[in-house]
Amino acid sequence: MISLLIAALLSGQDYNDPANRCANPMSGLDVSACVEMLLNAETERMGKYLAVASETLEGRKSESGEDFAAALAQSQTQWGAYADTACGLAREASGFTEADCRIQLTQERTLYLWTYFLVQDDGPALLDQPAPIMVETAPDEADEPGE
Repeated sequence: MISLLIAALLSGQDYNDPANRCANPMSGLDVSACVEMLLNAETERMGKYLAVASETLEGRKSESGEDFAAALAQSQTQWGAYADTACGLAREASGFTEADCRIQLTQERTLYLWTYFLVQDDGPALLDQPAPIMVETAPDEADEPGE
């Protein structure tokens, strides 16, 4: 383990950078740091999509007078409670990590926000279609040039 750390340091990589820890995980702690980084990135992106969706609904009301932006905020709160329950169950019943579940559900929620609130019938989408955030892995030694 120490030799791997020394090799990472000598290669010029910042071992404390989570992206490097994802590309070259050396321990379970590295994997955990990587998963946390991915969850944080997905959550941040979902927040951005939610904010833009809320802006598009601001001031709009249904025929019955319901404020669409307030309804979206309420649905987000309910989604959070659902995600907590669903991912807690996945952890308890199946042994999946709660963070992996949360990443998946967050990706799904972000796509939902994009599909129903950010794609316009009369023009381009307000934000790019979300694709899962991926962490590049280190190339295999066999893939290096000259081999």
